[in-house]
Amino acid sequence: MKKISYTKIIVYIGVFIALDILLSRPFRMMGTPITFGFLAMSLAASMLGPVLAGVTAMLSDLAGFVLFPQGMTYFVGFALTGAARAALYGLFFYKKTRVFAPEPDATGAITLKAKRAAALKTLSKTALCSFIIYILNSTTIPMWYTVILPGTYWGFFGANIVPYTIAFAIQTVLLFLLFKYMDGFIAKNEVI
Repeated sequence: MKKISYTKIIVYIGVFIALDILLSRPFRMMGTPITFGFLAMSLAASMLGPVLAGVTAMLSDLAGFVLFPQGMTYFVGFALTGAARAALYGLFFYKKTRVFAPEPDATGAITLKAKRAAALKTLSKTALCSFIIYILNSTTIPMWYTVILPGTYWGFFGANIVPYTIAFAIQTVLLFLLFKYMDGFIAKNEVI
């Protein structure tokens, strides 16, 4: 059984909060719904698990608001959506195969076809995760906007569907690349 280092957990949570703020807040301040904070949260989820990643996402949202307020009062709904996203990353990528290895053929050689099949399997997993998060974002974020701003759900939904669709494509590709190149580091540094 692996010994849990609480100091290491706290350090990782702090690092992932800082990364999330650096990768998302400047874009939010420019008014774009497309950010890169998902990279930090997917790493957090793959190393800490779904529960601690959800806590990290909520703390990141609160710290980001305190450091970079955008003229409104703090609303916990966005933090709940962020925690749900982080938990989904954890369910997909924590202690599970993130990058599928090519399977050798009968002679023991790894063919180009096997490499392509493994890459397609990895891409399919990241695309499925990104699609579920796309559905989560496109349904919950407009709901939170109707609570804090004047307007209708369908108005906010329509205004955000194109940016969320673009974000879905970007997220799928970047998650694939992130896990392709960081899988060894993640496996060595899983905290729990």
